[in-house]
Amino acid sequence: MKVEVRLFSTLTRHLPEGSSNKSAVIEVPEGATLGDVIEHLGIPSNVAHLTMINGHHQRDRGVVLRDGDKVSIFPPVGGGA
Repeated sequence: MKVEVRLFSTLTRHLPEGSSNKSAVIEVPEGATLGDVIEHLGIPSNVAHLTMINGHHQRDRGVVLRDGDKVSIFPPVGGGA
């Protein structure tokens, strides 16, 4: 099945080669979880700070994805005074 992955800020380096506009459509096996996608892309678990599926915040890395889902992954935000 295929899912669209959007990575932000420093995580864009984990996108597959040939990706554009900070996103890629990747092929994952049926039953793949959010955690599987993070691992597949080589993103360290502690760096995938905020995760969303279809625009909804998702903390459970064990949630099973469905064909056509849109996964967004953000790193921790730093800075401020």
